[in-house]
Amino acid sequence: MQWCNSKKIFLLLPLFLFVSCATTRFSDGTDYSDDLRNLQRQLSFRPDDPGALRDIGVIYFQTKQYPLAKGHLARAYEQIADDPRTVFYYGMTLEYLADIESALGVYIKYTDLSPSSQFRRLIEARFRTLTRQLVQQEVRAILAAEQRLNADSLSPTAVAVFSLKYQGTDPKYEALGKGVSEMILVDLAQVKRLTVLERIRVEELVNELKMGQSVHIDKATAPRLGKLLSAGRVVAGTFNVYTWNLRMDVTTWDVVNKKSPDFKTESDGLDNLFKMEKRLVFGIIEDLGITLTPEEQQAITRVPTRNAIAFITYCLGLKSEDALDFQAASKHYRQAAALDPEFALASIKAASAEGMVLAGGAKENALNAAEAIDPQLKLKKKGRVSLLTQRLIHSGAGVGSGFQPGQDDRKPAQEGFSILPEPPRPPGQ
Repeated sequence: MQWCNSKKIFLLLPLFLFVSCATTRFSDGTDYSDDLRNLQRQLSFRPDDPGALRDIGVIYFQTKQYPLAKGHLARAYEQIADDPRTVFYYGMTLEYLADIESALGVYIKYTDLSPSSQFRRLIEARFRTLTRQLVQQEVRAILAAEQRLNADSLSPTAVAVFSLKYQGTDPKYEALGKGVSEMILVDLAQVKRLTVLERIRVEELVNELKMGQSVHIDKATAPRLGKLLSAGRVVAGTFNVYTWNLRMDVTTWDVVNKKSPDFKTESDGLDNLFKMEKRLVFGIIEDLGITLTPEEQQAITRVPTRNAIAFITYCLGLKSEDALDFQAASKHYRQAAALDPEFALASIKAASAEGMVLAGGAKENALNAAEAIDPQLKLKKKGRVSLLTQRLIHSGAGVGSGFQPGQDDRKPAQEGFSILPEPPRPPGQ
């Protein structure tokens, strides 16, 4: 046994020699040399210690040695995939290595992380940022190859839902078309036989075509839009608001068979908005010839809020979010949640928008946000205590002990009503 331990240390000696030669000083002068030596010594006793592997990976990431960071963080991630700090730095490392698809595969784990973790909203922001970038690239590629697309790519069970076109003049109601369309999308997504396209994908196509709020779906435009989205069905229509009454006219274009049923019209007071929306959804499903299961029918009847003002405010948040003004979007979502404290979807969207303010866009935004909340980096940069000592304080263990997940490793509670995930795994936004 003694010989085996000696052999292990002998085999690790080249690694220690390599580490001593590696760059361990951050760009601001922070020196990680002692931390790295201590952590590598810990690995000599427990080579698979996930906490040590993670912290070494973070050091290599901070010193811009991304291939080394990837190797250590990947090993840690295999063991503690629900540790927010590991997920964040592993995903960021993959981003800096330009492996965007792999980064997305890591970031998508944000739904498994504790809602109490401050890293979770940064991870979600990176997921949404990269998703939007990829969708934009895909839409542009499809438009560039439009002449080569044919009807064979259409799926009769794939449905694209477009924002309802506003026919009124009062600007405060214009965003309502986005919200109603999102609710139609969410309800249709409850039907297992249908594949509903993410709202972000439809919005990106509209943006690329420069259709804006003037988008109008008719027998000329529906086939083209369906073909571009590989959707056999296109849901679209118009709406208007007058003296607190809402009228909606909606139809479903059958792009495959080049047919469209008559427009379905619903008209009632704004307070009954969701009653009208549910009737429209059930009418669309009937036109599709689908018989719902009791579970599907029950899921569709769920209502996110009964407060019309709260929902209109929420719709303003959607409009701001589509314009990439996440600060304004967060404000509207928070206002909607304040108007109806039971409007869980508004609170969820507010937290998401706030994360985008902090960590969306450029990678550097996410790093700045992480340094503000990462106690290990903050303490290290102030020179108070080493990263290793700080980690052991948090884990309550000594050198050589096993990693013990802390508060950030708890599973999230059920979040209630939620919207579709965005690609690569299908959350409206």
